[in-house]
Amino acid sequence: MGPAKSIGICFVRFSEFSGRSTRPEYWWIFDFAAIGFFAALFVNATLLGPYPIGEPMIRPSIGSGFIVVTILTILEIGYWRLLDIDFPVWIYVALAAAAYCQIAEPNQVAMTVSIFASISTIILCARKSHPAPNRFGPNSNEVNT
Repeated sequence: MGPAKSIGICFVRFSEFSGRSTRPEYWWIFDFAAIGFFAALFVNATLLGPYPIGEPMIRPSIGSGFIVVTILTILEIGYWRLLDIDFPVWIYVALAAAAYCQIAEPNQVAMTVSIFASISTIILCARKSHPAPNRFGPNSNEVNT
């Protein structure tokens, strides 16, 4: 499955809390989100200038807008990947909450927890699909190809 189709499927299915997702779908939306976010930050810094270090981000940001548009899709694709590997979904919810904990109170502990949770999520989502149908549906590699 190509990048355009994978990204399109993720944005169409973002409100479904059932089904499974392949690894390529995850990586294409992950790449889209990462490249899009940094491109939006670059455009924002070019148009509005960079934020002063240590100052709160109080003015509107194109990067923040991009995150708002893609956050549900990014969370959903990780959710589908854990369904696909037949892993307990509460682990993903806990890791996602920990990954975003630095937003509330940025400090060294919160950043360390956030980095650990983000890396753990990427490792879990990179695992191979459960080879047979599981309680969440048929094998995603057989259905989506």
